[in-house]
Amino acid sequence: LYGKGYYAVYCQSPEYSYSQFSYSFDSCIDELRKCGGFITILGTKYGSCYRGIKYREYANEIVEKSLGIIEQPSITLMEYYVGRKLGLPFLLLVDNTVADHRNSPCWDLHKSLPWNEKSDLDKLASILDFINQASIDENSSVPAGNMLKFYSDIHDMRVIISDFSLGE
Repeated sequence: LYGKGYYAVYCQSPEYSYSQFSYSFDSCIDELRKCGGFITILGTKYGSCYRGIKYREYANEIVEKSLGIIEQPSITLMEYYVGRKLGLPFLLLVDNTVADHRNSPCWDLHKSLPWNEKSDLDKLASILDFINQASIDENSSVPAGNMLKFYSDIHDMRVIISDFSLGE
């Protein structure tokens, strides 16, 4: 990304800072709102649930649009959702393990489990279902499926990302 003139913003970076007067979750989304595009990576761990205040309305929308299947949106899903609502160019990378779980016969049984009984892969498969089914950004000229790519390892990710462009 740097070689293409893009600057990556990620909260694990030592250079990343957020205001002591806001939730770090809200700061992540504040930073996203300043970007010209974004890459979301769905790995095999669900990660932290959004615990901010500023963007709670979006978390509520996710729960509502998922018909309650996603009870606690992750910060990753929140960033993806807000980025789509803003109409930003994006790339969504999904670990093949999540896709395989989503396409397995056991998914029909697992998807109806209560949220607190779902495994990380169940929750991630729920996100994948939500992304594929939800109408997030009605104004976008790029359907989600056009920028959804699957990867199996870091090499796959590098190849996919090297082909990524914000469409300028």
